[in-house]
Amino acid sequence: MYEARKKQEIQEDARKCEQSLGHFIKSGWDSFKPGQPYVHNWHIGAVCEKLEAVSAGEIHRLQIWVPPGTSKTATVSVFWPAWEWTTRPWLRYWGASYETRFAGRIAALSRDLMMSDWYQERWGHMFKFVRDAEGYFSNDRGGTRLATAPESTGSGEHGHRILIDDPINAKEADATSMITLSTTNVWYDGTVVTRGLDIGFKHARVLIMQRLHPNDLAERSEERRVGKEC
Repeated sequence: MYEARKKQEIQEDARKCEQSLGHFIKSGWDSFKPGQPYVHNWHIGAVCEKLEAVSAGEIHRLQIWVPPGTSKTATVSVFWPAWEWTTRPWLRYWGASYETRFAGRIAALSRDLMMSDWYQERWGHMFKFVRDAEGYFSNDRGGTRLATAPESTGSGEHGHRILIDDPINAKEADATSMITLSTTNVWYDGTVVTRGLDIGFKHARVLIMQRLHPNDLAERSEERRVGKEC
Protein backbone atom coordinates (compact mmCIF):
# COMPACT_ATOMS: atom_id res chain seq x y z
CA MET A 1 0.00 0.00 0.00
CA TYR A 2 2.78 2.41 0.96
CA GLU A 3 4.73 1.71 -2.23
CA ALA A 4 1.64 2.17 -4.39
CA ARG A 5 0.85 5.50 -2.70
CA LYS A 6 4.43 6.69 -3.10
CA LYS A 7 4.43 5.76 -6.79
CA GLN A 8 1.16 7.63 -7.29
CA GLU A 9 2.57 10.72 -5.56
CA ILE A 10 5.68 10.64 -7.76
CA GLN A 11 3.57 10.33 -10.90
CA GLU A 12 1.39 13.24 -9.85
CA ASP A 13 4.42 15.38 -9.06
CA ALA A 14 5.95 14.51 -12.43
CA ARG A 15 2.75 15.61 -14.16
CA LYS A 16 2.77 18.95 -12.34
CA CYS A 17 6.47 19.42 -13.09
CA GLU A 18 5.94 18.86 -16.80
CA GLN A 19 3.21 21.51 -16.82
CA SER A 20 5.15 24.14 -14.86
CA LEU A 21 8.84 25.04 -14.89
CA GLY A 22 8.35 26.82 -11.57
CA HIS A 23 6.96 23.68 -9.93
CA PHE A 24 9.80 21.67 -11.49
CA ILE A 25 12.37 23.96 -9.84
CA LYS A 26 10.70 23.83 -6.43
CA SER A 27 10.31 20.04 -6.59
CA GLY A 28 13.88 19.40 -7.70
CA TRP A 29 15.69 22.07 -5.69
CA ASP A 30 16.84 19.74 -2.92
CA SER A 31 18.49 17.48 -5.51
CA PHE A 32 20.29 20.53 -6.89
CA LYS A 33 21.21 22.17 -3.57
CA PRO A 34 20.83 19.54 -0.80
CA GLY A 35 20.10 21.10 2.56
CA GLN A 36 19.64 24.60 1.12
CA PRO A 37 15.96 25.60 1.25
CA TYR A 38 14.40 26.97 -1.90
CA VAL A 39 13.53 30.68 -1.55
CA HIS A 40 11.07 31.89 -4.13
CA ASN A 41 10.85 35.42 -5.49
CA TRP A 42 8.63 37.04 -8.11
CA HIS A 43 11.48 37.38 -10.62
CA ILE A 44 11.94 33.60 -10.78
CA GLY A 45 8.29 33.25 -11.71
CA ALA A 46 8.70 35.96 -14.36
CA VAL A 47 11.74 34.24 -15.87
CA CYS A 48 9.97 30.87 -15.83
CA GLU A 49 7.00 32.40 -17.65
CA LYS A 50 9.27 33.71 -20.44
CA LEU A 51 11.16 30.43 -20.72
CA GLU A 52 7.89 28.50 -20.97
CA ALA A 53 6.97 30.84 -23.83
CA VAL A 54 10.27 29.97 -25.52
CA SER A 55 9.50 26.27 -25.07
CA ALA A 56 6.06 26.81 -26.57
CA GLY A 57 7.58 28.51 -29.64
CA GLU A 58 6.01 31.87 -28.78
CA ILE A 59 9.38 33.61 -28.23
CA HIS A 60 12.52 32.92 -30.26
CA ARG A 61 14.84 35.67 -29.01
CA LEU A 62 14.98 36.36 -25.28
CA GLN A 63 17.25 38.43 -23.07
CA ILE A 64 17.26 38.22 -19.28
CA TRP A 65 19.09 40.99 -17.42
CA VAL A 66 19.44 40.28 -13.71
CA PRO A 67 22.19 40.85 -11.10
CA PRO A 68 24.33 38.05 -9.65
CA GLY A 69 23.06 35.91 -6.80
CA THR A 70 19.48 35.75 -8.10
CA SER A 71 19.44 32.10 -9.28
CA LYS A 72 19.50 33.13 -12.93
CA THR A 73 21.98 30.43 -13.93
CA ALA A 74 20.14 27.80 -11.87
CA THR A 75 16.80 28.71 -13.43
CA VAL A 76 17.87 29.15 -17.04
CA SER A 77 20.98 27.03 -17.58
CA VAL A 78 20.45 24.19 -15.09
CA PHE A 79 16.72 23.59 -14.62
CA TRP A 80 15.21 24.75 -17.91
CA PRO A 81 17.13 22.32 -20.21
CA ALA A 82 16.46 19.47 -17.77
CA TRP A 83 12.77 20.44 -17.74
CA GLU A 84 12.51 20.48 -21.52
CA TRP A 85 14.08 17.02 -21.68
CA THR A 86 11.25 15.63 -19.52
CA THR A 87 9.00 15.80 -22.60
CA ARG A 88 11.37 16.52 -25.52
CA PRO A 89 14.65 14.70 -24.87
CA TRP A 90 15.68 15.14 -28.52
CA LEU A 91 16.32 18.87 -28.08
CA ARG A 92 19.91 19.99 -28.67
CA TYR A 93 21.58 22.79 -26.70
CA TRP A 94 24.50 24.93 -27.78
CA GLY A 95 25.58 26.60 -24.54
CA ALA A 96 28.26 29.19 -23.92
CA SER A 97 29.71 31.36 -21.18
CA TYR A 98 32.75 33.61 -20.82
CA GLU A 99 35.07 30.68 -20.18
CA THR A 100 34.87 27.08 -21.40
CA ARG A 101 35.46 25.45 -18.02
CA PHE A 102 32.78 27.60 -16.40
CA ALA A 103 30.34 26.73 -19.21
CA GLY A 104 31.21 23.07 -18.65
CA ARG A 105 30.51 23.30 -14.93
CA ILE A 106 27.10 24.84 -15.60
CA ALA A 107 26.23 22.08 -18.07
CA ALA A 108 27.46 19.46 -15.59
CA LEU A 109 25.11 20.80 -12.91
CA SER A 110 22.18 20.24 -15.27
CA ARG A 111 23.47 16.78 -16.17
CA ASP A 112 23.88 15.87 -12.49
CA LEU A 113 20.34 17.03 -11.77
CA MET A 114 19.07 14.71 -14.50
CA MET A 115 21.10 11.84 -13.07
CA SER A 116 19.69 12.38 -9.56
CA ASP A 117 17.29 9.91 -7.94
CA TRP A 118 14.56 12.58 -7.96
CA TYR A 119 14.76 13.03 -11.75
CA GLN A 120 15.31 9.37 -12.56
CA GLU A 121 12.26 8.29 -10.52
CA ARG A 122 10.10 10.56 -12.66
CA TRP A 123 11.68 10.61 -16.11
CA GLY A 124 14.31 7.88 -16.16
CA HIS A 125 12.23 6.07 -18.77
CA MET A 126 12.43 9.01 -21.19
CA PHE A 127 16.11 8.70 -22.14
CA LYS A 128 19.50 7.33 -21.18
CA PHE A 129 22.79 9.16 -21.32
CA VAL A 130 25.17 7.77 -23.91
CA ARG A 131 27.87 10.35 -23.23
CA ASP A 132 28.12 12.33 -20.02
CA ALA A 133 31.31 14.39 -20.24
CA GLU A 134 31.24 17.83 -18.61
CA GLY A 135 31.76 19.79 -21.82
CA TYR A 136 29.51 17.68 -24.03
CA PHE A 137 26.86 15.12 -23.21
CA SER A 138 24.12 13.39 -25.17
CA ASN A 139 21.27 10.94 -24.77
CA ASP A 140 19.88 8.04 -26.74
CA ARG A 141 17.00 10.13 -28.08
CA GLY A 142 19.24 12.54 -29.99
CA GLY A 143 19.49 15.27 -27.37
CA THR A 144 22.86 16.93 -26.84
CA ARG A 145 24.43 19.75 -24.86
CA LEU A 146 27.67 21.49 -25.78
CA ALA A 147 29.58 23.85 -23.47
CA THR A 148 31.75 26.42 -25.21
CA ALA A 149 33.04 30.01 -24.90
CA PRO A 150 34.13 32.96 -27.08
CA GLU A 151 37.67 31.59 -27.26
CA SER A 152 36.30 28.31 -28.65
CA THR A 153 34.26 28.19 -31.84
CA GLY A 154 32.12 25.15 -31.06
CA SER A 155 32.29 24.37 -34.77
CA GLY A 156 30.37 21.40 -36.09
CA GLU A 157 27.68 21.58 -33.41
CA HIS A 158 24.27 23.19 -33.73
CA GLY A 159 21.36 23.58 -31.36
CA HIS A 160 17.62 24.04 -31.18
CA ARG A 161 18.52 26.25 -28.23
CA ILE A 162 21.40 28.73 -28.21
CA LEU A 163 21.98 29.46 -24.53
CA ILE A 164 24.49 32.18 -23.58
CA ASP A 165 25.03 32.67 -19.84
CA ASP A 166 27.28 35.64 -18.95
CA PRO A 167 29.35 36.03 -22.14
CA ILE A 168 31.70 38.39 -20.25
CA ASN A 169 33.06 37.88 -16.73
CA ALA A 170 31.83 40.99 -14.92
CA LYS A 171 34.44 40.53 -12.17
CA GLU A 172 37.40 40.85 -14.51
CA ALA A 173 39.20 44.19 -14.66
CA ASP A 174 38.92 44.33 -18.45
CA ALA A 175 35.20 43.42 -18.54
CA THR A 176 34.27 46.74 -20.12
CA SER A 177 37.38 47.28 -22.21
CA MET A 178 36.75 47.89 -25.89
CA ILE A 179 38.89 44.87 -26.75
CA THR A 180 36.79 42.50 -24.62
CA LEU A 181 33.51 43.98 -25.79
CA SER A 182 34.54 43.90 -29.43
CA THR A 183 35.89 40.35 -29.23
CA THR A 184 32.63 39.10 -27.69
CA ASN A 185 30.48 40.93 -30.24
CA VAL A 186 32.55 39.61 -33.15
CA TRP A 187 32.27 36.08 -31.72
CA TYR A 188 28.49 36.44 -31.57
CA ASP A 189 28.18 37.85 -35.09
CA GLY A 190 30.60 35.36 -36.63
CA THR A 191 29.90 32.16 -34.69
CA VAL A 192 26.78 32.21 -32.54
CA VAL A 193 24.39 33.34 -35.27
CA THR A 194 25.40 30.34 -37.39
CA ARG A 195 24.84 27.70 -34.70
CA GLY A 196 21.04 27.56 -34.73
CA LEU A 197 19.31 24.38 -35.85
CA ASP A 198 16.15 25.20 -37.79
CA ILE A 199 14.62 21.84 -38.63
CA GLY A 200 10.89 21.62 -38.12
CA PHE A 201 10.76 24.81 -36.05
CA LYS A 202 12.77 27.98 -35.52
CA HIS A 203 15.66 27.75 -33.07
CA ALA A 204 15.65 29.95 -29.96
CA ARG A 205 18.41 32.14 -28.55
CA VAL A 206 18.44 33.01 -24.86
CA LEU A 207 20.96 35.52 -23.49
CA ILE A 208 21.46 35.90 -19.72
CA MET A 209 23.73 38.65 -18.45
CA GLN A 210 24.29 41.80 -16.46
CA ARG A 211 24.36 45.05 -18.39
CA LEU A 212 27.97 46.23 -18.34
CA HIS A 213 28.36 48.81 -21.08
CA PRO A 214 26.31 50.61 -23.77
CA ASN A 215 28.16 48.53 -26.37
CA ASP A 216 27.87 45.14 -24.68
CA LEU A 217 26.33 42.06 -26.28
CA ALA A 218 22.87 42.81 -24.91
CA GLU A 219 22.80 46.00 -26.98
CA ARG A 220 24.46 44.62 -30.09
CA SER A 221 22.84 41.22 -30.46
CA GLU A 222 19.82 40.34 -32.57
CA GLU A 223 17.78 39.69 -29.41
CA ARG A 224 17.97 43.41 -28.66
CA ARG A 225 17.29 44.50 -32.22
CA VAL A 226 14.11 42.47 -32.57
CA GLY A 227 12.90 43.60 -29.16
CA LYS A 228 12.34 40.15 -27.66
CA GLU A 229 13.73 40.68 -24.19
CA CYS A 230 12.89 40.31 -20.55
